[in-house]
Amino acid sequence: MIIAEIQALLSEKLTTVPSIDKIVLNTGFTGVLLSDGAMGIAMNVRSGSYASGEIEQLLSQLIGTDALTATARLTAEQAQSAEPKAKHLLRSVLIATYNALSKPFMNDDYLRRFNYRCIYGQEYAPADEIVEGETVTLVGFGGMVRPLAKKAQKVYVTELEPEIFRSRTFSRNGIVRGPNCAEIVQAANAREYYAKSDTVFVTGCTLVTDTMDEILQLCAGKKIVVYGGTAAFIPDVLLTRGVSSIRTTFIHDSALMVDLLENCAGAVERFFPLASENMIIVRA
Repeated sequence: MIIAEIQALLSEKLTTVPSIDKIVLNTGFTGVLLSDGAMGIAMNVRSGSYASGEIEQLLSQLIGTDALTATARLTAEQAQSAEPKAKHLLRSVLIATYNALSKPFMNDDYLRRFNYRCIYGQEYAPADEIVEGETVTLVGFGGMVRPLAKKAQKVYVTELEPEIFRSRTFSRNGIVRGPNCAEIVQAANAREYYAKSDTVFVTGCTLVTDTMDEILQLCAGKKIVVYGGTAAFIPDVLLTRGVSSIRTTFIHDSALMVDLLENCAGAVERFFPLASENMIIVRA
């Protein structure tokens, strides 16, 4: 399990463990700030900033706790939760904490052992990852769909609720259902679309929904790109599973990121470039 491996790797490799200073629940993302100034974020999936009184009490108790003790408790609590929204939110806090703890391992010195390197600040062009005429599957609908469709022969997008992402155009030609650049398919049927694909883009938030392990297994042998701010955890677990590249976010201004999460509600992601930059992990 990826979660268990992240916990084990960080426990083994960290020489000092900072404590948790702040946890910010935004409608779209969770942020965790550590006492050493490092910060991590993770997407909230269909839970927003939902938190029962019980969860609020738990999160309050984690402030000042050493971060690895906190992640062990979060892992146990989310495993016991029967409420999907609560489970997702606790996993989001867990992964944001892992991302903050992983900062020492997101650099060339560390990645050299895997024959990988980091590129910071480069504009993310998803189409650079594929060859013209490929078949591509994206796990999760997002802004990459349209630019990829301009280069790929066929684009599939897997979603838990495909209807949410469909458009309808009314004109003299009748009603046309979109998107017309890609085919949205039910996530439960994703296996057949992975099999058809040359490249698969996997959002880091599949770790929040507890589906990343299965997806990476089903995509074995394909070119796999893991992307998104949620994917900033210690990279060993992805690189040893054959992931070709990781396209994520490096937060360089933790105080500003806290400010954005506190004050920008669901629009916060558009302001991320103020406090962070793209980080791309690729083969050296």
